[in-house]
Amino acid sequence: MIKLTKVFKKYGERLVLDDVNLDFPFRGLCVIYGPSGSGKTTLLNCITGLTTYQGNIQVNHKNISSMSDDELSDLRLRTFGFVFQDFKLFETETVLRNLLFPLETLNSLSKNRKLRKCDDLLYLVGLTQKKKQIVNKLSGGEKQRVAIARALVNDPDIVLADEPTGALDEKNGNEIMSLIKKISQKSLVIMVSHDQNLTKKYADYIVEMDSGRVINITSKTSHTTEKSNLPISKNGLTNKKSKIPHSFLMSHTFHTMKQKKWRTALCYSMTSLGLVGVGLAFVLSSTVSNNIKQAYREIVDENALMVKLKNNETSINGRYAANYYEVGSLKEEYDEYVQDIGVTYYCNFESFFKDTNNLAIVKNGRYCIIPGFSARHINEYIWIDDLKTIVYPERIDDLENDEIILGLDYATLRELCFQLQIERTVKSLTDYLFRNDLFLYFDLENYDWTYSDQQLVKLVGFSLESDLKIYHSNHLWNEYMFEERMRFPISDAISQIDKNPWVMKKIYYLKTNEKRNELINLLIDDKNTDKFIFEIADETYYPWSYYLKDMNDRDRLLVFLNTQAHIPSWQIPYFLENDPNLISPIKGNNGGYLIYPESLMIGFAKTMYFANNQETLENIIDQQTSKSSLAFYQEELPPYVLSGNYVNSIQGGVKFNIVDENAIYGSSPKAVNEIVVSSSFIEALNLKDEPSTIYVTTPKKETLTAEGNLISDYVIVPLHITGVIKSNKNIIYQEPNWTTLFYQCEVGVSAFDLQTNTLAFSLNDSDKINESLNRFKKGFPQYEIINPLYDINESVNTVCFYLTIALFTFSSVATLIAIILLTICNYLYVMENKKEIALARCIGVNKKESRKFLYSHSLVQCLLSFVIASVELMVFTIIANLEIDNILSFGFSFSFDPIGFLPMLILSLAIALISSLVMSSNINKINPLEALAS
Repeated sequence: MIKLTKVFKKYGERLVLDDVNLDFPFRGLCVIYGPSGSGKTTLLNCITGLTTYQGNIQVNHKNISSMSDDELSDLRLRTFGFVFQDFKLFETETVLRNLLFPLETLNSLSKNRKLRKCDDLLYLVGLTQKKKQIVNKLSGGEKQRVAIARALVNDPDIVLADEPTGALDEKNGNEIMSLIKKISQKSLVIMVSHDQNLTKKYADYIVEMDSGRVINITSKTSHTTEKSNLPISKNGLTNKKSKIPHSFLMSHTFHTMKQKKWRTALCYSMTSLGLVGVGLAFVLSSTVSNNIKQAYREIVDENALMVKLKNNETSINGRYAANYYEVGSLKEEYDEYVQDIGVTYYCNFESFFKDTNNLAIVKNGRYCIIPGFSARHINEYIWIDDLKTIVYPERIDDLENDEIILGLDYATLRELCFQLQIERTVKSLTDYLFRNDLFLYFDLENYDWTYSDQQLVKLVGFSLESDLKIYHSNHLWNEYMFEERMRFPISDAISQIDKNPWVMKKIYYLKTNEKRNELINLLIDDKNTDKFIFEIADETYYPWSYYLKDMNDRDRLLVFLNTQAHIPSWQIPYFLENDPNLISPIKGNNGGYLIYPESLMIGFAKTMYFANNQETLENIIDQQTSKSSLAFYQEELPPYVLSGNYVNSIQGGVKFNIVDENAIYGSSPKAVNEIVVSSSFIEALNLKDEPSTIYVTTPKKETLTAEGNLISDYVIVPLHITGVIKSNKNIIYQEPNWTTLFYQCEVGVSAFDLQTNTLAFSLNDSDKINESLNRFKKGFPQYEIINPLYDINESVNTVCFYLTIALFTFSSVATLIAIILLTICNYLYVMENKKEIALARCIGVNKKESRKFLYSHSLVQCLLSFVIASVELMVFTIIANLEIDNILSFGFSFSFDPIGFLPMLILSLAIALISSLVMSSNINKINPLEALAS
C-alpha cells in the first residue's frame, strides 16, 4: 500500500530524513517511534505530499512525487484520514459540521446517508450526544474523538495519527489508543508517538527512528489477511470533484464575523454607505423623481397639451350692453328658444329717488300711498304672458301703455280698499274697478338733483299674489316709462361711472322658454354670437323678483358685448381638424374649472362637495359659510363625502374630464344636471342604486368682510348619475361645455367669470406630443401652447442629475474606502484563520477551493452590507418622499422602483470580487504545515 524507497529530506543544511526505506502493510497499527526531532512527523508529511522530498514514495502503487498539487489534494481527501496531536478541528463549528466537512467536500450522498454515516462514527467514538455541540466547548479527549471520527468519514485506506495522545491524560490516552487499535483492524493506521509504553501495548508494527534514519522495525504478532468490519456504513465510490460545501462556508463565515463584531460592524457601515450612495443616485433619477412627476400627472394627463391666451391679449375693462338691433338679430336666429326681447335698467332706484319713491292715489283731496310699491316695480314688472292667477275684474292681454295690472297681497289690498273707503274685500275692489276709473301715480323725487315727477297710470285690474307686482303686456314697458315719459338719459356702459348720476344703465335681454340651457349651449359654440356674453339675470339685476328664485325659473338672458380676451369655442373644431392627434379639450375659466398650466393647478375654482344626501351637505355648509380668510383649514370630510378644488385635486380630490362614450357603463348625460362618474367615485360615496342621484354644493360667490372673514353663499344642486366609467380616481364626466353650463345654469356664477381662457387637450398618441405642439404653434400663433409637464420634468431631471453626480462622487469615495477596509478585513481574516484554511488543505482541499474561505467571507460581508444599504435606501426614499409631499403639499401615494437595488447589488459583488482578488494570492502562499505549527 505504501512503499518508501531512498527517501531523503533536508531543512536547510540539516538532514531530517536519511535514506528511509519502508514498506507498510495493507492494515494494522504501525507506530513510528522515536525521540523528538527524529523525523517521525516529517515522514508522515512526505507520505501525504505536504512537503517536498527526494526519493520515491508510492501510495497504492502510485508515485506521489509525480502528482500535481490538485492530485495530491485529491489523494489526501480520498485515501488518507488525519488525526493530529492538538486535534486541528474547526473550533467554532459543531461536531456534526466538522464531520460533514470532508464528507460533503468529496461525496454527493443524500442528506440522510451523510447523517447516518456521521451518526455511526459518533457512536463508534462515543459522542452520540455531542453531535450538535460546538467544538470549543468539548474536552480534550472529546476533541480527539471528533478528530478520529473525521479521519474515518471518507472511508480512507490509511489513517495518519500524529501524537494523538500527546495532549491527553493517561485515561483518555488509553481510550483513544483502544479506539485507534480497533480502527487498525480494517485500515492501515500509521501513528507517530514517542510514548514507548503505549507503543509496545498497542502497536502491530514498530518503526524506530533516530536522527532521520530507520534503526529498527519490529513486528509484534502475525496478522491475518482478512479485514475485520466496524459498525460504520460505507459511502460507496464517487467520482465527484471535491468542493467545499456552501453551507459550511456560510456557517464558518458567520461564526468568524460573530467573533469580530466591531470590526464587522465598521466594515458593514462603510460598505453600506458606498452602496446606499449609488442606490440613492438611481432612486433619485427613478423613484423620487417619478413620484414627483406622477403627482403632477394626477392633475394633468401626462400627454396633455394646454392652450392659453398670450400675455399681450388684454380685455377691455367694464361691461357694455348690446343694443336693440343686435339683440333683435339674436331673437330672430334663435326664435325657437326665445319668447321676445325685454329690457332692464341696472340702477339703484332707492338712491335714484331717495326723497320720494311711492305709488299713490289722490282721493277726496287726500294723498294716499299704496304701501310697498316704488319705481323699482316699474323696472321689475312682469310680462302679462306670465300672469297665471285670476285677474279681477277681468284679464286684459293688450294693455295701453298707461294701463297696468297690480299683483296685491291681502294686506295691500285691504289698505287700498281702506283708502278708497270701500269694503275691504276682493269683491268690493272688483266692483269698484268695474264701475270707476282708478288712477295711480308714481311720485318720484330727488332733491339733490332738483328732480320731481309724477307719472299717472290707470289701474285696470288686480290679482292676488304673495308679492307685490306690476303686470303689463308691453314687453318694453319699463323702457316706455323711464325713457319716453320720465326722459331719463341712458347708457350701455354698465360699469362706467357717469358724470351725471341720473344716467340709467340699460340692458336688453332675451326671455327664453323652457330650453334656456340648450340655448346657452348653442350660443357658446356659435361663431356669430361669440362677440356677446349671455348673463342669466339674478338678484343683482332684479333684487326683488329674483331673490331666492330657483335657477331653472330664471328665464331672462341679459346680452352684453364680450370685451374679455378669451378662446372662442367655435375655434375648437379648427384645432381638432388641424391635428387629428388632439382630443376634445377641457375648458378652463376663472369661475368654474381653473387651469393654471405653469403651476399645474387644475380643478374646480371653488371647493365642490359631493354627498349621497342633502342633509350631510347642509351640515358642511353650516361649518363653511363663514370662516377666517387667514386660517388654514385641514379639511376632514364626513364618511361618504368627497370634495374637489384646484388645490386638492392632486390629493385625490374630485376632478372633471370629458366623457368617453365608448367607456360608459350606462347611458350618456343628456342634460346639465346629468353626469357620468368613475367607479371609484361610486365606491367613495357608497352609492348602491343605479342610476343614482347625488348632491353637490359649492359657493355661488364669496365675500370678504372688513373683519377678514370670508362669507360664502353656497347652493345645493342635485345631479343625476346616468353611467359609470371604470377608474381608480374620483372623476365626474360630461361634455366640454359643462364647466360653463353647470356653473352658469345650476350654480348661478356670472358668465363674465366663465369665459374660456385655457384649454387642456389629451392626445391620441403620446409619442407625437412634440409634433402636435409644433403643429399648433404653426397653425395658431396667436395662442400660447404649453406642454405643462415638460418644464417640470426637465427641472426635476436637472436637480436629480446634479444630486446624482454628488451622490456618485460620495459613493465613489465611500466605495474606495470600503474596498480598502474590506481588503484589510480580508487580510486579517486570512491571518486569523490561516490555521483553519491550512487544516482544509491538509484534509484534501486544493488551493483553488481553499480560496472560497476568503470569497465567502467577502461575499457575505458585502451581501449583508447590501441588505443594510437596502433598508437604508428604503428609509431614505420614504423620508425623501414624505418631505417632498410636505413641501409641495402633494398627496401622492408612495411607490418604489426596485431598480435602485440592482446597482447596489452589482457594486457589492464588485467590492467583494476586488477585495478577494487582492488577497487571494495570500491564500495560495499559505504553507499548511507552517500554518498549523504556528
